[in-house]
Amino acid sequence: MENEERERQMRTNEDPELVGEEAANSNREARERRENGWGVLEKEDKRWDWLLAQMSDWEERDKSWKKFRKELEGGKRAKLAKRLGVGGQ
Repeated sequence: MENEERERQMRTNEDPELVGEEAANSNREARERRENGWGVLEKEDKRWDWLLAQMSDWEERDKSWKKFRKELEGGKRAKLAKRLGVGGQ
């Protein structure tokens, strides 16, 4: 619904018969500058969101592995460590 309203307003603002040739050109150029600038910013924002999500996932995985290694070394999972050949005898 917002898109329809936005498109209608753009058509109205860019219609030379309604606002004049000069104003229509000016409005069209302003819209294109706005859309091109926002497109780049939106892409960059999505890339940063993806990177931050990946980093968070790496940190969680690292914490999990550290906890697992600590349990192996601490003897809580000594039997499993022996089977895997990871822990000391």
